[in-house]
Amino acid sequence: MIALHQHTTTRGDCETLLAFVPAAPLYLFGRIEMTAEPRLMGRKDAAAYCGIAESTFSLWVATHKMPPCIPGTRKWDRRAIDAKLDDIGGLTPDDKEDPYDKWVRENSSETDLQKWRSERNAKRGK
Repeated sequence: MIALHQHTTTRGDCETLLAFVPAAPLYLFGRIEMTAEPRLMGRKDAAAYCGIAESTFSLWVATHKMPPCIPGTRKWDRRAIDAKLDDIGGLTPDDKEDPYDKWVRENSSETDLQKWRSERNAKRGK
């Protein structure tokens, strides 16, 4: 949902409605007002963003459920948190698996030839 601000201007005795314009970013008379949430946030804000306590957020960072803070700061990247939550929730595809390994896993059932060879080798004592 986009927030809208109503802007008016006053000239003399009359007041004129200029427009309803989006709140972020809002270009107004040569000046930029940014009302969007900042991308970086501290531990308290990051925990609130996730809907958990600060101590739980710290535990999740320590156990690698959440990304670490940006090196040299005490700030977390909102997008990194979103990506980690997507990963935990299963919203991202698992493209890390090698296509050949995936094929072997999916087709790991023994073929008739392999069964015959196994039985033959068992009879031979191999």
